[in-house]
Amino acid sequence: MRQLVIAAGVAVLFLTACDKAPPKPPKPIAVIEQPAADKPAVSLSASGIGGVVFGMGLKEAERALNENAQPLGPVNAECSTVRFASMPRVRFMVEKGIITRADAERGVPNIIGVDIDSPVDQVRRKFPNVQVTPHKYLHNGHYLTIAGDGNTAFVLEDNSRRILKLRAGMQPSVSYVEGCL
Repeated sequence: MRQLVIAAGVAVLFLTACDKAPPKPPKPIAVIEQPAADKPAVSLSASGIGGVVFGMGLKEAERALNENAQPLGPVNAECSTVRFASMPRVRFMVEKGIITRADAERGVPNIIGVDIDSPVDQVRRKFPNVQVTPHKYLHNGHYLTIAGDGNTAFVLEDNSRRILKLRAGMQPSVSYVEGCL
């Protein structure tokens, strides 16, 4: 009996659908951008960020990101610093045309889960094998080096309480204290 009722209902729907014009599609509304939380985060790793891999040429990175690099300061063939509009809080070191390192500002996601102002004791607990060396300029400061794959690493600078700077890249570039000289 139940099957008969369902079959009769389906038949009525088909018959009435044939008599009516198809409904007009609704007018389009403005496209709403998905919240940032729904988009995959571009995370800094010891080997790169987004489409940029440390060791690739600047021109290759520009093609991978489909945008031109913006120089920060004078362009020097030996060493200069650039930024990409798609990653405004990351500065890239370019040595002899090769991207060798990235310096991150506060809030740039990274695979080690550390940010500017993170407590140093939290970093040391999370990475017990971190290499700690004295800071060149801060009396109580340190460089915390977390090894990556091969010749890559994260280098964090602290004031003995909080993380002040965070960068990643290829050795020896990632360990340069002053950046490009």
